[in-house]
Amino acid sequence: METLSRTSELGYDRSRARVGIVHIGIGAFHRGHQETYADDLLRLGERDCGVRAVNLFPPELRAFHRDQGGVYGVLTRNQHRIEARLVGSLLAVDDAETATPDVLSDPDVRLATMTITEKGYCHIPGTRELDLGSLICRDLADPHRPVTAIGFLAEALDRRRRAGAGPIAIASCDNIPANGHLLAATLGAYVRRVSPVLADWIDANVSFPVSMVDRIVPRMDDEARAALEAALGRSDRLGVVTEPFRQWVLERRFAAAIPPLETVGVQIVDDVEPFEVMKHRILNGAQTAIAHVGHLAGFATSYEASVDPTLAAYLTALMRFQAETVDCPPGENLESYAALSLERLQNPYIRHPLVQIGTDSSFKIGQRIAQPIVH
Repeated sequence: METLSRTSELGYDRSRARVGIVHIGIGAFHRGHQETYADDLLRLGERDCGVRAVNLFPPELRAFHRDQGGVYGVLTRNQHRIEARLVGSLLAVDDAETATPDVLSDPDVRLATMTITEKGYCHIPGTRELDLGSLICRDLADPHRPVTAIGFLAEALDRRRRAGAGPIAIASCDNIPANGHLLAATLGAYVRRVSPVLADWIDANVSFPVSMVDRIVPRMDDEARAALEAALGRSDRLGVVTEPFRQWVLERRFAAAIPPLETVGVQIVDDVEPFEVMKHRILNGAQTAIAHVGHLAGFATSYEASVDPTLAAYLTALMRFQAETVDCPPGENLESYAALSLERLQNPYIRHPLVQIGTDSSFKIGQRIAQPIVH
């Protein structure tokens, strides 16, 4: 039976919070995932972990952020409970017209995160090489007026260098294997072309930890918006609706001290790859499999397919097999992870179209299903 709990207060004074994290690409996923960790830190009494966010491309959210006093709601829902909370850690939002590369020039900012989608890295797909036929060519021609996230980040780091603001860690939070290595490679290739001096400074002062993030944050539709606003008792143009589960695994590679994210559940580890393999083979492998089998069986969404008794048994057996090919990451339990993965797929509020999940399966099947079989 679903039960609703509501947190109507932040529990801290936003005016005393300071920006310690910069995030590039403030979409719904960031607002429903990384931002909640920063908010948890503020609730614990940490003050230097507020977030300044930059959106170089739509959606433009600065006006909504201003009109709502910087606070928005997150509604988490599954078959067991519904919970509404307020998030106030997003201290500032810049859209394209107000964004400035000076955003990293504050020495108190020692962590930057990014969710810019895979296309934003301006690389040749399947490689870590810069795609010189992409939009990055405009930044190479005019690096001080960048139009890409990679160009913006390079200019921001150059201004940090000139300001003497010190080392910084930059963590990609995009759903890309070894995302920190991809970011370091594409940014490095770009910077070596525009400023060898900056390239040397980055080598000495910037780290690119790999991270793995996981939380299903569906697109906001009319039903989700109405449920959120009913739970909050007011309108909310920034709020998101998501599942209760969240995970953030972050490589212990920091050029400077970062906020104590481990105190609010972020897993700081030496090697992220075992966690990526676990997620890709068990959770994502089940998603890819159900996309095709479920579609052939006549179902439209992940929820409809996964609650079918026959397909639920199929998924259970598949994930059990997949788990046998995985080296269990520290602190995890593969049996529990598989059971929770099925429960997540059976969340009645998460109804991903199977056709959408099946997109680009020619790439996904090899990584998520073929590799475990060969293993």
